[in-house]
Amino acid sequence: MTHNTIVHVMNLHKCYSTEQPVLHHISFDLKKGECLGIVGESGSGKSTLARCLLSLIEWQQGQIYFEGLGLKNLAPKQLRKVRARMGAVFQNASTALNPSVRIIDSLMEPLDEHKGYTPSFLAQDSWLGRIGIAEKLLALVGLPEKYLFKYPHELSGGEKQRVTIARAISTEPAFIVLDEPTASLDVTTQAIILNLLKDLKESLSLSYLFISHDLAAVHFMSDRIIVMKNGHIVDQFGVEQIFSDERHSYTKQLLQVFAG
Repeated sequence: MTHNTIVHVMNLHKCYSTEQPVLHHISFDLKKGECLGIVGESGSGKSTLARCLLSLIEWQQGQIYFEGLGLKNLAPKQLRKVRARMGAVFQNASTALNPSVRIIDSLMEPLDEHKGYTPSFLAQDSWLGRIGIAEKLLALVGLPEKYLFKYPHELSGGEKQRVTIARAISTEPAFIVLDEPTASLDVTTQAIILNLLKDLKESLSLSYLFISHDLAAVHFMSDRIIVMKNGHIVDQFGVEQIFSDERHSYTKQLLQVFAG
């Protein structure tokens, strides 16, 4: 584990029942400033992995180190501090936003819980106050300030996902889990959101774990790619090596769909 490793996963094993492991002793690192793509078909264990990394569920064996700290069996107080350093964007933005709460209150919830904290990329704007900071966050994801006082049902799917992205970056987390963030969107909106995520990564020096069943999206977003099948890591490589003859047979199957 090097000094620029944010997440170090070692021998992670997760079962929902003793007879059916979902993650089979997997290991990998996520480094600062990179996007690590996780690709695989439905049922490969991708979303279970995401929930383990965010410490939303427990696992039976192995360890996850976040910024050098082992997450297994952390005390609740420690876990809350750790989660404040993580961000997440999930598939369905509609379920991530409380329908009875205005966008400004959903957007600012993480910062409201960390009174006095302003991310470094908005430090020069801290004098603006709560509404001003919220406006700046929306601007970063391409939404006008008038959206702050709308309710989720007044926004399109893509607009709601932009809000969840703005919320995820608001506390300047060490890394962000993107779990199928475009899967529920139409093709045009998918492309817009992927470009937005990539631009934010570059401009804010973000670190992503990007999870998808879509190899084309993973290839577009990622610096490195891990291929999962039935809870196993069957392949991992730098994105420039995706068409190498050394790729696993399952990766080559996914590439046929990608190329088609």
